[in-house]
Amino acid sequence: MITKFNFTDRTIKSYAIRKLTPKECFRLMGVRDDTICTMQTTVAEMKERSGQADNGGKQKDADMVISASQQYKQAGNSIVVDVLKAIYAQLWYPKEPKPKVQLSMFDDFFPEDALSQMPVDANHGEKVIITTFSGYDSQLMAADALREEYPDFRWTCMGWSDIDKYACQMHNLVFPQYADRALGDITKIDWHRVKDTLQGRDVDLFTYSSPCTDISQAGKQMGLKEGSGTR
Repeated sequence: MITKFNFTDRTIKSYAIRKLTPKECFRLMGVRDDTICTMQTTVAEMKERSGQADNGGKQKDADMVISASQQYKQAGNSIVVDVLKAIYAQLWYPKEPKPKVQLSMFDDFFPEDALSQMPVDANHGEKVIITTFSGYDSQLMAADALREEYPDFRWTCMGWSDIDKYACQMHNLVFPQYADRALGDITKIDWHRVKDTLQGRDVDLFTYSSPCTDISQAGKQMGLKEGSGTR
């Protein structure tokens, strides 16, 4: 909020409310600044990166590849990166349980009844992630963020799915290394083929975050009755 103060009679003369910029919206969603710079790539930067000449499009070189209006939409439909990072940390790097305030005298006599500690992945093998309804994929951003705290954390994306044109463009800007792993429309994915690409590996994390209207329509296309969705 911007205010103009009248120092004569000590009153507020007027005020104006400034709209958040797309960059500020992405920051609120936990997206790192270097990633935001990539998300806001200009047409000129994209041409230089791809080595392509002017394709006769309506966008000017100074325009962003993804318009500001689409950036607002995508930020609003996303998940906070740091919230996902905290969830991942609980999954893969659980903290040691705190010692009991009062010990039971029976623990020494019946150790088999004592609760085991949460399992920790001592090998820290590479995690396999598949995301659906991916958007710009804050799910993968959170995996990158987790590596800031745990440098030994390794992961790869074996597939992602979205049907929104601009979401796919944004995903390819942020994660160009996974552009060839786009699965397209979730209702048309050949999961047997996806399984073959895993080459016997298990999927450690499968995510989805569909808007209600979209998942209802997807359910109808897949032959699901209303109210039969799984979680």
